[in-house]
Amino acid sequence: MANLELLSVRLDPETKHAIEQLTVHHPYWKRNAIINQLLTTLIRCAGNEAIWNMLSVTFAYDKGYVVKFEPDAEVLRQRSEKAKSKSL
Repeated sequence: MANLELLSVRLDPETKHAIEQLTVHHPYWKRNAIINQLLTTLIRCAGNEAIWNMLSVTFAYDKGYVVKFEPDAEVLRQRSEKAKSKSL
């Protein structure tokens, strides 16, 4: 975490409140760590299409959208094979 850069963002009050609630329920996590972890996971794990859809759909929550987070066995296999080939 030593390489983090300072960035100012504007958040909806509801989003800010939800993040603050996470810090209340998980006091060992700082607000910055929560925001960084959520964004890093989203950017690294979601595909370009999923991110584009999230950006382009307004009021996604009101329209019934949900985000599911689960491992993909095929992706795990591919990453394992890639790691093995790098170590050879």
